[in-house]
Amino acid sequence: MNAHTGFIIFARKVAEGTIALKRRRRPSKGAYGTADEE
Repeated sequence: MNAHTGFIIFARKVAEGTIALKRRRRPSKGAYGTADEE
């Protein structure tokens, strides 16, 4: 499934007349604190 998703993203990137997708990154593990901190 990863290869198929990669192909779709690549195909959208090189297609004419499309707007490039914004890159999204997951926040780091320490970005929001833990549930124990109250």
